[in-house]
This record gives sequence, C-alpha cells and structure tokens, in this order.
Amino acid sequence: MSASSEANLRYAQGPHEVELGRQESYRIHRDLIREIIANDHFGGGEEQVPAGTVDQWVAAIEPGSQVPLPLNIKGFYGGSLRASIPIEVARGSYKHIIYETGNKAKVDKYARRMLIALSVLDVDDLAQREPVLGAAALWHVALAQVRLPEFSEALGSTLRRYEAVRPKVNLTDSKMPQAARLKTRLMSVAQELDNEAALATLNSWLRDS
Repeated sequence: MSASSEANLRYAQGPHEVELGRQESYRIHRDLIREIIANDHFGGGEEQVPAGTVDQWVAAIEPGSQVPLPLNIKGFYGGSLRASIPIEVARGSYKHIIYETGNKAKVDKYARRMLIALSVLDVDDLAQREPVLGAAALWHVALAQVRLPEFSEALGSTLRRYEAVRPKVNLTDSKMPQAARLKTRLMSVAQELDNEAALATLNSWLRDS
C-alpha cells in the first residue's frame, strides 16, 4: 500500500494537523465514530435505534472488518456496500452543514466529523478498484475540506485525485459533478464562508481547462 493510501487524509486535532493510518484513526476515534453513527447518521442517538444496530455499524466500519454487514445500508451507485458505509456516515454529518454559513463552529464540527468518518477508507485503493466509490469518497472529502481553512493544501490534492478518477465514472453530471461543476460549487461554499485559503486553491485548479 502506498504511503498516500495508508495516510490518505489529514486530520486536525485542535490547532495541529496529524496524519493517521486508517486503523489508527479508527482506534483513536472509535468512540466519536460511534457518536457520529448514532447521532448524525441515525439522527437521535443509540436509544432511538434498535438495540445493537449502532454496534453493528461501528464494527462494520472498521478497516479490514469482515463482520456481517448491517441490514440497512443504502450503498452508492451499486458499489460495495462495505466501502459505502463511511461515505454514508459522512453524509449524515454533511446534512447538518450543507446550507450552514453563519455558524462557523457548527461548520467546523461537522466538517471534521465527515473527515473522521472517511478516514477509515483507503481512498486511493478504492478509486482503483471501484472508481465510482473512490470518486464519491473524494467528493465528500472535498465538501468537508473546503469548509476548513487549514485544509486548503490537502484540498488541492483531493481535487486533483478527483479530477483523475471522475472520467472513469459512468454517471451523469447531475448525479456526480464533473470537475468543472464541482469547482463552481466549492467556490460558492468557500466564498460564503470567507475561506480565502480554499478560494486560492480552487482558483488554481483547472485554470488551464
């Protein structure tokens, strides 16, 4: 596995950024991942879902896990259900901030939760094996990173990887944005959040396209 695959995302802890492997990220963030699944994905905490359901999701999201899959995974575009789990969980966090621009603390909180959920994926390997899921994962990583000024450099890497894999995906622009439309969408988010660092990164991406 390449170094970029093993530590495929950068995660901020307080004011500092650290790089974690997928298994290490799961180990460190396991309790938070449980909270994200219970509250962001299921929307009401463990007491609001059938007993054991959150445990099943926490076990299934662990890198390399071969435990039986939970029954209620939606999946993405016919791809691997197991690889879809982190993306589906990240979308639960994304729903809290999709239209949020005024409450920066809320944006920061849920964008980081998205990245933590996605940190258990080997995105580069996934993009090779299942381009549609790899692109979906990178898309959601970008949706989180554009909301966090200190991730502007990492955002540039994410966008270049998305640009490379998106042509391999046989989906319409309306279902999964082509690179140019993703740039437009992310620039709108960065402008609304006054994220100058992200805007600089986005302005330099696809400049010659």
